[in-house]
Amino acid sequence: MSTPRDRRRQIVGRYSNRERQCGLCGRLGFLTRTHVPPQCAGNTGSVKRFQLVSDPQNMMESGRERIGGIHFFGLCRACNGLQSKWDPAYCTFAKSLWPFALAGKIVIPSARCEMPSERIQPGAIARGVMVSCFALNPNLRTTFPNLADELHSEVGSIRLPHDTALYIGVARGPQALVTGSISGFHMNQHLANGSPLETMCFAQIFFPPLAWQFASVSLSPLLEKEVWTDVSAWLLRDSKDIENLSGLLPALPFVSHPSFGVDSAAFWSEVFHNDSCFIVKSDDAVLTIRAKLGYQ
Repeated sequence: MSTPRDRRRQIVGRYSNRERQCGLCGRLGFLTRTHVPPQCAGNTGSVKRFQLVSDPQNMMESGRERIGGIHFFGLCRACNGLQSKWDPAYCTFAKSLWPFALAGKIVIPSARCEMPSERIQPGAIARGVMVSCFALNPNLRTTFPNLADELHSEVGSIRLPHDTALYIGVARGPQALVTGSISGFHMNQHLANGSPLETMCFAQIFFPPLAWQFASVSLSPLLEKEVWTDVSAWLLRDSKDIENLSGLLPALPFVSHPSFGVDSAAFWSEVFHNDSCFIVKSDDAVLTIRAKLGYQ
């Protein structure tokens, strides 16, 4: 039986004040604070970092709430600056969908959200999200070195590695969750062949009004069932290209993380490695957006 002395706590994705490799360029140095998503998207409120309790149950516990938004120490100063370069494009996109985050209405899970007529930069948005993924997952550069180099070098057209895709949906509810690599599955839902309804993501960003997953295609049938939209082709576009959102994406699915639902959370199980997964959560990210817009 474990005792308090046996219960070693380790912050998942903890930042230590020592030199480490940048998640994108791989250089050794002191890493800087990277907000995911950008602060201009409303990411400035209270968040909880999660810690793994190393006892026989390997339970997760949340730390104290802290103001400052969801952020990580995963990029060097230069790569953090590169990520910040794409922030305005991301925030224009997110702000165009803020009314959906503030609506406060019950949404049918299978419903789709019609996109407004807004001019966006899909290439810049996708690059910003992908650089964020390298900040969230310290092992991603080792897994996909060519992708890291192409993002770092700002090449004009980027093709994702085989069997991977960048997915997007409209986030339902007020909660936010940003993590590194996690494999999750429904214990009470299976495919026709008996295999679990699962997802294997390298990084995921749930922050209303947007949700993103950089995931394995073949190991993520859950994303297909929930009809997430594959926007990997956005990386093939030049970062300066401008498109009309409603013409590019007429509609997006409403999605929610399985752990957010009262019923689904009880049957949702996840597997991750402490060294490759940062986990930060906000219980009411919409509250910050309301404050920015002057809502009561």
